[in-house]
Amino acid sequence: MPARVEPLVIALFRRPAGVLLLWLLTASGVIMPPAAALAAVTAEGNVTPAPAASGGNIAAPFFVGDSSLGRLTIAPGTTSTPVTPLSITGGNSAWIGDDAGAIGILDLSSLGFNFSTSNDLHLGNAGVGSATVRNLAQMTVTDDIILGEEAGSTGNLFVDALGSLASAGDDMVVGQAGQALVQITAGGRVAADTVVLGQAATADGTITVSGNTSLWEGRSTITIGDQGRGLLQVVSQARAETAGAVVGNAASGVGSVEVNGANSLWTVGGALTVGLSGEGALRVNSGGRTAVAGAVTIAGSAGSEGRLELNGAGSTLTSASTMTVGNSGFGTFYILAGGRALSSGATLGDQAAGRAEVIVDGDGSAWDIAGSLVISDAGEARMTIATSARVTTTGSVTVGGGGQLLLGGGRLEVGSGTLSNSGLILGGGRIAGNVNNAAAGQIRLGSGSSVTLGALANSGLVSVEGGDLQTSGLVTNNGDIDMRAAVVRLRGGLDNNSGAQLAAVGGAVDVFGAIDNNAGAQIIVGGGARAVFHDSVTNSGQLVVMPGAEALVLENLTLAATSSVSLQLGDDDLDDSLGQLGVGGAAVLAGGLSVTLASGFSPQAGQSFQLLTAAGGRTGMFAAPALPVLEGGLDWDLQYTATSLALSIVPQRSADFNGDGNVDGDDLAAWKAGFGASGGATAIQGDANGDGAVDGSDFLAWQRQVSGGSPAAAAAAVPESTSAALALLGAAALFIKETVARHVNHASGLTSTLPARSRRNACRHSPVAAMNCNCR
Repeated sequence: MPARVEPLVIALFRRPAGVLLLWLLTASGVIMPPAAALAAVTAEGNVTPAPAASGGNIAAPFFVGDSSLGRLTIAPGTTSTPVTPLSITGGNSAWIGDDAGAIGILDLSSLGFNFSTSNDLHLGNAGVGSATVRNLAQMTVTDDIILGEEAGSTGNLFVDALGSLASAGDDMVVGQAGQALVQITAGGRVAADTVVLGQAATADGTITVSGNTSLWEGRSTITIGDQGRGLLQVVSQARAETAGAVVGNAASGVGSVEVNGANSLWTVGGALTVGLSGEGALRVNSGGRTAVAGAVTIAGSAGSEGRLELNGAGSTLTSASTMTVGNSGFGTFYILAGGRALSSGATLGDQAAGRAEVIVDGDGSAWDIAGSLVISDAGEARMTIATSARVTTTGSVTVGGGGQLLLGGGRLEVGSGTLSNSGLILGGGRIAGNVNNAAAGQIRLGSGSSVTLGALANSGLVSVEGGDLQTSGLVTNNGDIDMRAAVVRLRGGLDNNSGAQLAAVGGAVDVFGAIDNNAGAQIIVGGGARAVFHDSVTNSGQLVVMPGAEALVLENLTLAATSSVSLQLGDDDLDDSLGQLGVGGAAVLAGGLSVTLASGFSPQAGQSFQLLTAAGGRTGMFAAPALPVLEGGLDWDLQYTATSLALSIVPQRSADFNGDGNVDGDDLAAWKAGFGASGGATAIQGDANGDGAVDGSDFLAWQRQVSGGSPAAAAAAVPESTSAALALLGAAALFIKETVARHVNHASGLTSTLPARSRRNACRHSPVAAMNCNCR
């Protein structure tokens, strides 16, 4: 080295920044390496043609280890002999380790001690070929570099230290049919255009980039595991740059990429496919980073398998385009222990043959999607968000028919759109956004699970089995909501629409939020369930309470004229002093009442069922109670009070012509309409004594059984059809007079000594007595 250059170089070498600057300037051509250096070209063994010790040009083909062992070294010399860089010229190639059994070694060891070819370089054609470039030396190949060319061969390239460079002007094949290794360490650099690792089915190619400022540069697409096996490792703050990448290309290809350690970086200037038709894996661990300018596809074609894993705090993957997991193959994407992914959209299970599994798990683990998320477009897909992990979108979320969303304590934040579910949502966590559960969709919460939603529009199934469901907006139910030992907090209230069902199927169920049960809708409280509705319930549809069940409304219960209440009685209801319907506020009754008996249950005389209690008072009555037929001469007695409704078993009342459980003016109207019928008249027509005729004796039966009717008014309502009927009315009037007198004379004495139910019945059958006794 000339004396004027050497002090400058030494001074730069003493400073790391200066070394980098010198390398950059040298690589860019601003500073050219010296034309000659004190070095020696040493050829040992099988090297043909043998180069001069001073270097210079050699006509191709050139062999180091053609048929046996050969070694070529360009290293600092012991004399002052100037050395010119060794250049292989001509239209043929350089071969390092040519024949089977041959070993070729090329060693470039210092600045300016360079090697170049005007065609291809073969490292391990059929034998073993190895090249080492270190200490600022450079190896420049005009065309291709091929390592491990034939099956059974081995090719190695080692590039070490900042400023050391190996460059292919065209392509590089690392493991064409044999085994190959490219190792870049301590700031070395390797560059090529199109790169293939593991080209043939028998091939195995590895590139390892390690250490700060070490760089692998692929100016075009890199294929890792073409038909064979390929591995790219970027570790310990190293970098790899490629224009595009395929990991696991053909069906037999197995490719893997590892980006490991803080500040280790792989950048892909185009699209990245992990598992195109073969098997591919990308693992970014311990703070490593991968940045992709194009789309990311995991498992592209049918039969492929792709796996992408981000593990550890600071481990990131960024995609400027859409990520597809399981396009037509089986793709998995794991974000674990604080890893993070960013993309501009995401589709899981894209095509019909696609299968996808995504797991985002661990505190700090996150996937931020600047767009929409589709879980199962046409294929099958499952996403799990667990243990304080987070997935966010700026657009909508769709869970398709073959999709599953599992919340294991994680959070899904839906952006400006809505989560539309036609698949399955399981577990517990938070969905920050509105949810539309379609007819085929299911939302299932298990024991200990808690899910928080925005507004919910349900046309499918929502099942809360021992869990806690909370909504911050209105719930519009057009499907089924089932609850067992659950807590449901509907902070925006519930509109239960026609055809929909809200069911407490077992255990203690607490429902918060005002409920509108619209016409055609059902609220069902199953056997053994105890449902507490903490806010007001307005029922225009059907309210069903099964035997042994209890529904408690802590606020007001309002029954509309279109509503019906269906109660089924069994042994469990006999000792229920609160009744099947308990109301903490006021109860407004209207509509229909339907009472049925549980299978095998046969009520007995004297039994009584508390149907309803209302602490805030009862107003209104059921318009047309439908009660089951009792045998053995028994009948029902509906007993309304200011705060309750009870149903008792009493001796049969034959004058209840319309069968509504009461003998009243409606039954008198039925008798009037059927008066005079004979020869097979029925009870519905007004035949109380079963003689097949509707006449005055049936009226007397009605008068004896009437509940709160006016005998005088009843007498005035009798038709003037025959003199016999008039005579009968006279007898009836006498009977009424005597009955009234008896009630009046004994109102203050007899009725006060009767049991409460008997006092109520006495007052009900005699309005006059009712004015003179305590009927409560």
